[in-house]
Amino acid sequence: MRSTNQRDRGFTLLELLMALAIFVIAGVSLAQALQVISLTVSESVDQAVLREEARATLLEVTRNPALAEGRREVASTQENVLYRINVESATLKNQKAATLPALFEVVVETFAKGTDEPIDSVSTLVHPPLFRSK
Repeated sequence: MRSTNQRDRGFTLLELLMALAIFVIAGVSLAQALQVISLTVSESVDQAVLREEARATLLEVTRNPALAEGRREVASTQENVLYRINVESATLKNQKAATLPALFEVVVETFAKGTDEPIDSVSTLVHPPLFRSK
C-alpha cells in the first residue's frame, strides 16, 4: 500500500491563486472585446441611418418636377447632422453629339453641424419632365 502525503491529495493555495488569476485575466479580456464590438455595431447603425436619410432626401428632391439649380441645407432627424443639397445642370451629349436638355445633377452631402468636411455623399442625374403628372 502506498502512503499519501497531504501534498498529493489536492491543490496548493498558490496553484489555486494562479488559476484564479488566469480566469480573471481571460474574463477582463473578453469583457473588453465585447465592449469594442458593441461600440462598432452602434457606430455602424448610426452610419446606416444617416446614409438612408441621405438617400431618402435625394429621392425626395429628384421627384420634384419643379427642380431648379441651387443649394440648400436640410436638418436631419439626428442631432448635429444636416444635409447639403446641391442641384446643378448637367451637360451630357447623346451619340449624335446633341446636348440632352433639362438634365440636372443632384448631390446630397451629409455634414456634422459646424464642419465643412462631408461625412458621406450620394448623387444622381435626373430629368425632371419624367416626373410631371399628366
